[in-house]
Amino acid sequence: MPRDTLDDTQVTVLPALEQTILGVVLIDETNTVTFFNSAAERLWNCTRADVLGRNVNVLVPRKIRSSHDDLIKHNRDTGINKIVGTSREVQVERFDGTSFWAELSLSRISVSGKIGYMALIRDISQEVADREKIRLLSLVVRETDRGVVILDPEFRLIYVNRAFTDMFGYEPSHVIGHGL
Repeated sequence: MPRDTLDDTQVTVLPALEQTILGVVLIDETNTVTFFNSAAERLWNCTRADVLGRNVNVLVPRKIRSSHDDLIKHNRDTGINKIVGTSREVQVERFDGTSFWAELSLSRISVSGKIGYMALIRDISQEVADREKIRLLSLVVRETDRGVVILDPEFRLIYVNRAFTDMFGYEPSHVIGHGL
């Protein structure tokens, strides 16, 4: 659309989307990528020229590319939202085949009676890795044969493991919240 036909809101929205720290991808009614900001370039490790004007499938993991257009068509035709209107964690595949964990928020956008979509993407790889470390550490604490207690700053018990219960005969419900 020529710039002189854009209203004030439209003129400010695109620069704002360009400057956000989130990756922003807009597709039109034909599943063509019409906007791909600099944060998205960094996330996918590619340039806008690699993406703009192409089917959004170029941004989708290879294993679901063949069915992706059908999923979008189903949403356009029925309005039934499985992913649209939600945020979820997904693995994103970069152009070079590497992947990262991302939080994907997908919105259905209606402009002049045409249905497009906007995706907001944030790299959460570190958060996912940290959660996995915590999961593993929790597993070790739960399954060790050594008694483990965790105290709050006032030295009240906030956690005891199974080994503690076996050693001392106290169920967690009897000691949690009590001081040493």
